Amino acid sequence: LARLVGGVAQPPRCAGPAPETRARQGVILLEQLCEAVCPTKPEPEYLLLLNKAPTQEEFIRGAMTKNPYKSTEVGPLMRQVKNYICHSLDMHGLTEDDQGMELLVAGKIVSLDLPVARVYEMVWVPYAAARGASAPDAGHSSSAWAAARRVPSQRSPRSPRGAAAGGGPTGSPMPVTYRLQGLDGEATEPRVDQLEEETQSDQDPEEEFKTTAVLATCGGLDMLLDWLRCTANSVAEGAGGTSVEHAELTTLVLRLLTACCQV
Repeated sequence: LARLVGGVAQPPRCAGPAPETRARQGVILLEQLCEAVCPTKPEPEYLLLLNKAPTQEEFIRGAMTKNPYKSTEVGPLMRQVKNYICHSLDMHGLTEDDQGMELLVAGKIVSLDLPVARVYEMVWVPYAAARGASAPDAGHSSSAWAAARRVPSQRSPRSPRGAAAGGGPTGSPMPVTYRLQGLDGEATEPRVDQLEEETQSDQDPEEEFKTTAVLATCGGLDMLLDWLRCTANSVAEGAGGTSVEHAELTTLVLRLLTACCQV
C-alpha cells in the first residue's frame, strides 16, 4: 500500500508528466487504492418469478415467459420491475402510470418505491421461511418455479446480507404477481408502503477499515488533501484533465477520506 500511495503522490499540477496524463494516472491509481483500502461490495442479485394474476388472463395479453428474471437485469426498484413487465408485454401506456398496475409479493401489495432487495429480504424471505419455500403461490408456474430452484446459489459468510458468493443469484426465487388495478374489484390485500432501513454491517468499523491506518503512516492523508486541492484549482483554471476526470478524482479522494474517518 505504501508503494501504491507513493505512485499517487503527485497531483495533476505537480512536476512530471503533463497535467492531463497525471489526472488519468491519478484516477487509475486511486481506483486501485480504493479497492485495496475500501473495496466496493458486490451488488446483490435476486431471482424474480414474474407471473400474471390468474384472474386477469383475459385482460393482459401474453406472459413473462423467461422466468426467472435477474434483479440486476430488471432494475433495483419495484417500479422498474413494473415498467419492465409493461415494456415486455407492449403495455407502454402504463410505464408512466403508477396507478395502472400493481405488484404483489407474498400476498401483499408492495409499493413501487421500494427497493427489490428490501422487498426480497423483508417480505419474501420471512414468508418463504414460514412456508419452507416448498411451492409457488397459487397461480404461479410450477415449471418456472422448479427451473428457478435449480439455479445454483451459495452465500458467502463474508458477503453482505443477500449477496451471493461470486456475485450469483441468492436464495429461492421471489414470485411477483402483476395485475391491473381495479379489475378484480377493490383490493383486500394488505399494503407494504415502507420497510425498515437496511441495518449497517455488524463488523466493527475500526476493524473493517483498519487498512486505512497505512495512509496516516506514509503521508497518504496529505497526498489525498493535495489531490483534492489541486483538482479544485485545475477545475477553476480549466486545466489538468477533463471535467469527467476531475469528478472521478474528487469522488475517489472523498471515498478514501470517508473510509479514513471510520477509524
